[in-house]
Amino acid sequence: MSQNYFHLLFILLLPIFLQAQSNAKWTELQQVLTQLAEEEIFHGTVLIAENNEIAFHQSFGKQPDNGKPIEVDWPMDIASISKPLTAGGIMSLASDKKLELDAPAKKYVPEFPFPNITIRHLLNQTSGMGRFLPQLLEYWDTHEYIDNDNILDIIQQYPPEHSQVGEAFHYNNANYTVLGSIIEQVSGADYADFMRKKVFRPYKMKNTFHRSQSSFPLPTANPDNFLNFEKGSSNVFSTAKDLYQFTRRLYAGKKLDSGIIKIAFQPFQLDNEHKSRYGFGWFLETDPSLRISHRGEGDKISSGIQYDPGIGKMIIVIHPYSNIYFNKVYTLIENIVDGREYSLPQKRAIIKLEKETLENYVGQYESQFGLLHITLEEGKLYLRPDPIPGKEELIPSSKTTFYFGDQDLEWEFFINDNGKVIGLGMKGNQSGMGKKN
Repeated sequence: MSQNYFHLLFILLLPIFLQAQSNAKWTELQQVLTQLAEEEIFHGTVLIAENNEIAFHQSFGKQPDNGKPIEVDWPMDIASISKPLTAGGIMSLASDKKLELDAPAKKYVPEFPFPNITIRHLLNQTSGMGRFLPQLLEYWDTHEYIDNDNILDIIQQYPPEHSQVGEAFHYNNANYTVLGSIIEQVSGADYADFMRKKVFRPYKMKNTFHRSQSSFPLPTANPDNFLNFEKGSSNVFSTAKDLYQFTRRLYAGKKLDSGIIKIAFQPFQLDNEHKSRYGFGWFLETDPSLRISHRGEGDKISSGIQYDPGIGKMIIVIHPYSNIYFNKVYTLIENIVDGREYSLPQKRAIIKLEKETLENYVGQYESQFGLLHITLEEGKLYLRPDPIPGKEELIPSSKTTFYFGDQDLEWEFFINDNGKVIGLGMKGNQSGMGKKN
């Protein structure tokens, strides 16, 4: 047989070979995630797109309240992935010439106390506005739910601290809460109604809604959930398929002015001549090519989305009940999708420590998060940051390392050569620890 014959045969068989490889990859991913669901490490939905086509879309595990399997079309809390959706709403209003991106936010929300902050600053998280959670905790009864109007009333009376506008990127939920209020003021409609009409429906998001329009049972308000009806930065429920539809159509410029799309996915130029890596509701990576992404974290849930538009690759993971393993599962999924070696996440180790050991850690610690209070109550160690009234149990994973029950991070108490506790911080990061007072 001639060399040309074998060359032609190779070309004819290559698609079949590649398809077999792809099928094996998805089978492997399904088997691994099924195992992790059985081990109570992963419950949720995964969607993978390649070449802008859905290649893998499955749910794993069960709903904790009723034991029913999680279905792919079951809406779940996406936490801060609500921000790209809110940005889409603002971009829709700008496309319809109902607001100007470089106009002061105060033009549309008169009670907003900062006249130099523009809508673009809010979108890019470069407003310099401080977090207003301390004001809400001090001036609101956190055993009642709070809405955006109440939030604006409080920050008008007690403005949070602020730095130079446009000087630096500071990720801050407050920016998107204000954007949620701007949507309501400009459109004359409730945020949830506007988003359903101008974003969710046009982008084919059939199972997406704000919490205020859900039929889920309403828990009693408390300091941990009193912001559950805030609009703009969080509290949207969605599915992986809906987020895929939104992201693809948004990036393609569907329903929006082309000039707005052009700047939405560009790093913002800061006043110090550096560029921010946050666009209109998206984290941006530009080297070697554009990747847009966002994470969402809330009470017992984590969600993540990343999109490489140049190759049409998207990974979406919504992890509602086992979020403490989110980072490990997300990395596992990436490795399988990209054909790299991987290791399976292991369940956390829980150890028992003597009371005398725990007592050594009690006290106050200065940190980048503010003053941290460590207390010992009924044999358990708790952490409470100022000024938040709630507290989180620190569960021991070794003699010096601890973790929160619903977060994928570990804390470490650092000890000097004399056996004295000198600080507290993220595991392995002694240089960034908060010193013990």
